[in-house]
Amino acid sequence: MTNLILPSERVLDRVPSIPDPIRLERYPARTLVADKVAPRPYTWRCDVVLDQGREGACVGHGWIHEALARPDVWDFARKGLRLPPGFHPDNQQMAFDLYRWCKRNDEYPGENYDGTSVVTGAKGSQMLGVIGEYRWANNLDDALLAISWHGPAVIGTDWWTGMFEPDSKGFLHMTGAIEGGHCILANGVDLKRKAIRLHNSWGPRWGIKGEAFLSFEDFGALIQAGAEVTIPVVRKAEMLSGSSGQ
Repeated sequence: MTNLILPSERVLDRVPSIPDPIRLERYPARTLVADKVAPRPYTWRCDVVLDQGREGACVGHGWIHEALARPDVWDFARKGLRLPPGFHPDNQQMAFDLYRWCKRNDEYPGENYDGTSVVTGAKGSQMLGVIGEYRWANNLDDALLAISWHGPAVIGTDWWTGMFEPDSKGFLHMTGAIEGGHCILANGVDLKRKAIRLHNSWGPRWGIKGEAFLSFEDFGALIQAGAEVTIPVVRKAEMLSGSSGQ
């Protein structure tokens, strides 16, 4: 069942982060799972499916989805929680608030452009106190290990025509042409399907209740083409109790 918004109406506004070789070299995700030799089949459940509508706020939504996913579920509605000015204790509104913060604070001058970068979303999550650090997976093997053993990843990637709607088996495909850039949460590894699970910000009527699969082959190709795979390291306080697990 698809969302009422047509693919042609979707706004793809992820802006690539300015390349930083030092960042990629000093903060690899592989160090988080150095003792692991193979990915495991696992899903970090996210019970909330946000919808960015026709606004290009995917970075804000991707990072708020990360905060709302296992292993540590953030409670933005917690009574007495202190939020920075301009942020509201509502999951959906928080995603738009974070996106607008990123627009004001990303690495690109001014705000006369669409979208923002994934790395700025990570810094915004730090500012909110959701995470302490984050690392980068620079190849498919490291990404699968980190996602399956450590936790979800926020991905910034090229978005192809065949990725707007999943097929009958729930798969997106790297086919057609590059339509823009998108930020999305990768919250699981499925070894039987040889695919990662994606938790999108296009509402619960998109895909399989807001989620879809992407083959390891396509995921690896996207990483080789410059996709950013960002792994939070330290998830901090203000979390719901008993939220670990699948």
